[in-house]
Amino acid sequence: MPTTYLHERDFSYTHYKETLREISKTHRFSSFLDCSYNDVILRHDVDFSLESALRMAKLENELGIRSTFFILF
Repeated sequence: MPTTYLHERDFSYTHYKETLREISKTHRFSSFLDCSYNDVILRHDVDFSLESALRMAKLENELGIRSTFFILF
């Protein structure tokens, strides 16, 4: 995959998964509580769809990636 993967305009779950795989080759994903200097903190602001958030959480879990979800009530 070319290094331009982050600049493409494909906003599909497949592309998101590929992007996370590429990033995880060189970086570690962590939560806000246990991050260090070079870690990636991946956060999601959930304003509309809990179903979409769950789909992203399952995808990230499948890849062993930690993230944080902020839910707007």
